[in-house]
Amino acid sequence: MEDDSLANTLKIHRVRLDKVHEIVRETKHLEEEIHRSLGEEVSTKLITPNEEQSIRHVLEQKAVIAVIGERNSGKSSLINEILQHNVVPTSEMTCTSRVVRVKYSKDPYLCLLNVDGTQTPGSRKPLKGSKGNETNDRKQVRALAALKGDDRENEDLVSQSVEVGLNHPLLKLGIEFVDSPGRNENKTLDVVVDRLVLDKTAPIIIYVIDGNMCLRPSDRASIQFFKERCPGTKLFYICSKVDRDMKAWKFNINSSDESDEETEEPPLSPKDTTKQKRVLEELRFHCLLDDHTSLDRFHGISVKGMREERKKGNGDNTFEDDFRKFRRKLASCLDAHLKTTLSNTVGSLMRCHGRCFYCFSQKQEQLEQEDQVLATVLRSARKSESELYVELLGSVNYYKGRVQDIVRRAVHDVAADIEYEVRHMKAERVAAYDKFLRHQDVLMKYPTDLPQDEEFYKLHALCNEIRNHIINTVFRRIERDVETLLEEEVAPLMWPKVIDTMEALDNETLKRNIESIYQFVGFDTDYKEDTRTSLTDLMYALVRAVREDLNEHLRSTYAILPMVDMAYGLYYQGNQSSPPKEEIAQTVLARLYPDSLADVIITACTNKMYANHENFERSIRHIEFFKQEMRINIKEQIGATTSMIISKLAQLEIRNHAIKFDIIRGPLKKGDELFHGQHCRIYQCKTGAWGLRNPKQFLVRMVKKSDEDSWKGSFATLYYAFNCKRSPHLLGIHGWLLPSPDTLYVVMEKASTSLDKVELRTTQRKLQCVLDVVKGIESIHTSGFIFNNLKDKNILIMPDNRAVINTCKGKYEVLRGQAANIDIRQIGDLLGRLFGGSGATASVNMRRSSTCEEVGVWKLVQRCSETHIQITVADIVYELQNLLLKSQIV
Repeated sequence: MEDDSLANTLKIHRVRLDKVHEIVRETKHLEEEIHRSLGEEVSTKLITPNEEQSIRHVLEQKAVIAVIGERNSGKSSLINEILQHNVVPTSEMTCTSRVVRVKYSKDPYLCLLNVDGTQTPGSRKPLKGSKGNETNDRKQVRALAALKGDDRENEDLVSQSVEVGLNHPLLKLGIEFVDSPGRNENKTLDVVVDRLVLDKTAPIIIYVIDGNMCLRPSDRASIQFFKERCPGTKLFYICSKVDRDMKAWKFNINSSDESDEETEEPPLSPKDTTKQKRVLEELRFHCLLDDHTSLDRFHGISVKGMREERKKGNGDNTFEDDFRKFRRKLASCLDAHLKTTLSNTVGSLMRCHGRCFYCFSQKQEQLEQEDQVLATVLRSARKSESELYVELLGSVNYYKGRVQDIVRRAVHDVAADIEYEVRHMKAERVAAYDKFLRHQDVLMKYPTDLPQDEEFYKLHALCNEIRNHIINTVFRRIERDVETLLEEEVAPLMWPKVIDTMEALDNETLKRNIESIYQFVGFDTDYKEDTRTSLTDLMYALVRAVREDLNEHLRSTYAILPMVDMAYGLYYQGNQSSPPKEEIAQTVLARLYPDSLADVIITACTNKMYANHENFERSIRHIEFFKQEMRINIKEQIGATTSMIISKLAQLEIRNHAIKFDIIRGPLKKGDELFHGQHCRIYQCKTGAWGLRNPKQFLVRMVKKSDEDSWKGSFATLYYAFNCKRSPHLLGIHGWLLPSPDTLYVVMEKASTSLDKVELRTTQRKLQCVLDVVKGIESIHTSGFIFNNLKDKNILIMPDNRAVINTCKGKYEVLRGQAANIDIRQIGDLLGRLFGGSGATASVNMRRSSTCEEVGVWKLVQRCSETHIQITVADIVYELQNLLLKSQIV
């Protein structure tokens, strides 16, 4: 019966490779999603280019087994026997002078490859590939593999390799065989063989030793070379031709017959163990094989003997048994190599997945750096603008005396002009003025609105004309001279500070902000252009402020009702006759105080500067506010992204670890079924399962996929639980497997019962139970998580009365710097339930039992149930330890 251990090994490896392929693909998608969610500024790659290249190399690499040995030692026959297909040419004479690579191809072919791996033009030929056409195929291979005469010394010809593609089930599983030319025939061939071995593409080398020749010096040299230069390569030793009688046959080393017909061979004899023992002893004597590896990697093989046994079919399968034993050991060695390489790849993926959290921390650091930079920029902007504001105020106040002179000159000029203007007023207006003074409403000194009849309007117009003439004349002259002063003298004095301020600001946004508020006109980024032109808008703004405040001051000072009062007084002083219009005008002019008007102008400029300063401060506060709002939104977005990413990461990690556990621990053996639910079953661990010392202390929890959400939830919970810090107060998880896409096996500790099924009678037991639970919660918090499912059924009691949290049945959240109030409130609930509290423990009106008062638990329950919780988990541990100590003393 054909041994299928090699095929089974490759099938299992192929299944694992497919799983890893899928995980790598999803990891790349996860990386893209992280960068899309967190921004391209997060430069961290989950899989670096070197890691990606290494992983791709492992996933695409074929399992190559190189068969090497002296010429005519039986290498080609061994490959044919492993494949059960006679494709590689065999003969008692040297018939392989080129490397022959046998690999899988749906359509069998034969071609010649150059050193760089390209096909030699015209060398590709189709093969039949079936057992009925083996002889014809073998002749075609011989035509390319065998070199004659001087061609063996031609390095260009010898360096070429023959590639044979076969549609073979074993090759389809991802294994390739290399039939090398014999070493020590000539230096050119030695270089080719050495290149094959030293490029580390062959993890296993089968070195074939001719049993008739025993261990020759050339064999020893070759083996020693491979052991020294390829320490990581597994070396198998095959003693061939253990069935041939040398006394009846002599090898003709000088024969040149290279026909493919079967040559005459010595008669078969029972297995010659003498040859095998002698070769083994020589290998040990020369320290090429030690006792530890001799049984696993040294075998005596007779290809001819196996063929004869198959023909006879008499039940004597000595040679077949030896060959099956060799295949099993070869499969075991290949399995170990494949597991090692794949385990390293899985470990690399675990490191890659761990970088997800670094992406989050990098984004958090980036936000903190942005906050620091923004705070620095805003502080600098505030300082620069404040200095600018003080400098501008100083520039305005510096010219206060000049402003007073302008006002005095304006008032003086108006006083000289007003006598002429008033003297030439029309008579009807004077008559209207007399009627105005005799109006009974005026006599009664209306304090508010004046009547709106036609006669009263005429009287009002007369007084208003006198007032407006004076006000407008003073206003126009002051405005004109103040504008000239600001543009020609104040602006050049301000400008050096403006230049210094704008050049000191590195932030373009804040520069434009100051420009907009203070109405600076910059030319691109050059603030050293024409000073007068650059500050024109600011000066106009000051002039407008002066105009508005001065106009308001003049009109409020000479309002119509005060004018009525003044005219009324003059009317009675003149014995109820019409007073001279010049006297009224001079009375008005006498109330124009130059210093007061100058103060109004300076105050208007100062208020405008202060308004600009306040606007800038307000804009900075808006920036800070919106930045804070944006930061809150970004943090919420990061939180949502984190939950989403961790959910996907959990699925990748659970599947990745399942491959790791499968590689390291092998298949899982279940014992008796202890619980049967709709989507969950629990089994006792079987003796010998996963190398557990005491399987009775462990359970196997089987979860079946019911729907996508619950399945993802199971993965996420298991991920959190496994990544929690190891603690005696958390349920231990030994590992898990995914035997199928919809089935999950989890190996965990076995508990005696749960808290909802046991009654803790003594105070010490209750306090110890809560203390154990709180220590478990502390371990979860140390791992960066919050556990939001502290129900009695999720608190398990172990055989040693230790309370542990069942981390496989809980709701987790990532602890992002906030206080773990949820867990602390649950601890208060647990205390209340154990010590007789009724109702919600967070309520102030919760009943305080006598037991609570005796041990001081009530105070601790209150602290855990406050609206704004101040107590920490570490504080609770300390308080419980003290309470436990007091209860033991009592």
